[in-house]
Formats: sequence, C-alpha cells, structure tokens
Amino acid sequence: MNALSRNLLAAVCALGFSSLAAAETLTLNLEGIDTSKGDLVIQIYNEADHWMEEETEKMALYQVFTAEQLGEAKSVQVELPHGEYAIYAYQDSDGDNELDTNWIGIPKEPVGVSNNAKGSMGPPKYKDAKFSFDENNSTQTFDVVSI
Repeated sequence: MNALSRNLLAAVCALGFSSLAAAETLTLNLEGIDTSKGDLVIQIYNEADHWMEEETEKMALYQVFTAEQLGEAKSVQVELPHGEYAIYAYQDSDGDNELDTNWIGIPKEPVGVSNNAKGSMGPPKYKDAKFSFDENNSTQTFDVVSI
C-alpha cells in the first residue's frame, strides 16, 4: 500500500470514527397515536430548505420508518450529532408509503411536528418546529394525531 493510499484510508477511518463519536441518542416520545396499524414515518431536518415540501422525503436529513405495532404512546431513539433540528412525523395507516391528504391538502392520516408546532393556513414553519439537541435537551415529545 503506497503512502497516498494509507493516508486516504486513515482520513476515511478518522472521518467515520469522528462521526460515530459525535452521534448521540435523541429520544422521540410520540403521543396520541390513535390506531395500531400502519408504519410510522419520521423525517428529521437540520435546515429550512425543503421543509415539508412535495417530495420532502427525498430532502430529509434522516428518515426513520418503524413497522412495529403502535400503541397509545411510542418512543423512538435516533442517533444524531448535537445540533438544531425540526421533525415531521406521520402514521402511514394504509401502507401506501405516502401521507394521504384531502383535495385541499389537509392530512387524512395522523401527523405531528416537533414542539407541537401548528400551522396557520398551511403547514407549520420550520422556525416554529426547530429545537436544539444537546446534552441538556435529549428528548423531544410531540403529538401525532388526526387533524
């Protein structure tokens, strides 16, 4: 192995290990889930760009799906580096891998946003949903309910 290959391998390993060391556990407590069928989709963003837009699942920083039976409350743990985030979650009750809405865009399936942010004449704003994840704030609790 030549010097360039060794240095490149060392750099890749260092980057990999540094990102692992920086990851911490964020606990999401999702309350109010009103049915025990369907998957839970959780999308985590670290910037306002593409927040809750069409095709938003392609823009999410992290996306978590859980297919476990959902009960009255659900706790999910995600490994993330400390930082500022906003979270959007919905329960895919019919298993079609998308949030179903009515003709004016109101969700037909249970939805929730970090900080329990509410929208006014549209979805909640990123600035209202964002929160700081750090050693003093490692849990985010919000409702996932039908509108």
